Amino acid sequence: LVHHMELLGCQNPGYDVDLLYEGDCNDPRKPVEAHGCSTVIAAWAMGAGPVIYPREAGMPFGGREFYPFVMLEVHYNNVERVAGMLDRSGFTISYTGQLRQYDAAVMELGLIYGDANSIPPHQKAFPLTGHCVADCTKKLPADGINVFASQLHAHLYGRKLWTSHFRDGVKIGEINRDNHYSPHWQRIENLRKIIKIMPVSGSLL
Repeated sequence: LVHHMELLGCQNPGYDVDLLYEGDCNDPRKPVEAHGCSTVIAAWAMGAGPVIYPREAGMPFGGREFYPFVMLEVHYNNVERVAGMLDRSGFTISYTGQLRQYDAAVMELGLIYGDANSIPPHQKAFPLTGHCVADCTKKLPADGINVFASQLHAHLYGRKLWTSHFRDGVKIGEINRDNHYSPHWQRIENLRKIIKIMPVSGSLL
């Protein structure tokens, strides 16, 4: 029933918002303030297991500088439109009061859903590519970021997915690849080796 879900941080939605809103993400009655909930704190998709952070890193959670609210967004896949189904999905987040050395975060790469990315009919193959170019990576810290895990995500027509790592316009490796992708097995892979992404000169594809 559940295809994937995200726990999102909400930037200053105001205190007069209907915080108990439940409904379709595209419903025009959805509070406009909820559109400010766009920072991914946690994500899950079919086949994914738990995310284990390195001992030296953790995601900041709580406190005055944390988001005033969070929103759980669940994407359902009820193709047969079966009525009366109940869902008790959610996230279990473990935390510690001992501050770790490095802050962790979620970085999403890819294409925005839209007609421009639609696959024409009768295609045997149709590659789609998204770039995180230097204009994006230049906003990273001066000493770069360390990538320790990766999850590839697509829907039913996805067949092969990968993330390539470029530096100064030259491909220097891949972060993650699945040549036999299945939307029913979207595991979050802890990388065998930490990958350093540098600002400006580095880019992802």
